[in-house]
Amino acid sequence: MYPIKTSKALDELKTRQHGLKTFQRTMLLLCTGQRSLNELSVLMNGPVDAMVNELIASGFLVPARPQATAQPTPQPAPQPSPPAAQPVVADQFLHGKSIAAARMYLFDMAERFFVRSQPALVAQLRQLLRESRDTQALVEVAWLLLSHIEVVAGAERTDAVRQRLSTMLPIDTLDLATEQS
Repeated sequence: MYPIKTSKALDELKTRQHGLKTFQRTMLLLCTGQRSLNELSVLMNGPVDAMVNELIASGFLVPARPQATAQPTPQPAPQPSPPAAQPVVADQFLHGKSIAAARMYLFDMAERFFVRSQPALVAQLRQLLRESRDTQALVEVAWLLLSHIEVVAGAERTDAVRQRLSTMLPIDTLDLATEQS
C-alpha cells in the first residue's frame, strides 16, 4: 500500500485543528503516495501499519494504487534554455531566508544528534535531504528529523531546533515555531 494525503490531511497540516501528535503529522507529510508501508516504517524507525490504518480510518489518508504512483509521468522534451542563467530553488532567497541554509542546518542537526547512535538513520536523512528539491520536500524531512530529535532529546530541545529552523525557511511554509506535539 502507498498511502496518500486527503484534503482533510492537507487542511490539518495548515490549521492543526484536529490536534494530531507530531508523529501523526510527520506521517501525513511523508505519505505522498510514492512510499510503501515498508519505506515509511524505515523512515519512522519502527512499524507504522497501525498509525496508517488509524489515519485512514480518520479520513486523513487513503491507500493509493502502487501502479498509479510507481509509473513516472512522461516529461515533454526539454526546451532550449535562454542565454541568461535560470535560478535554482536552492539559490532563491525569499523574504531574506535561505532554503540552502535550512538544508545545511538539517544536515548538521542529523549529524549532531544521531551519527554515533543511529548511523543508518543519518544516512537515510542525508539521502532525503539531498533529494529534497523544493521547500515542501525539505519541510517533510525536517518534520521527520524533529520527530526523532524529540524522542532522544525531549520537547524543549526539539522546540529550540524548530524555532531556529523556522528563521531560515520562507514565510509561506508550515509554521515550524508553533507546532504542537
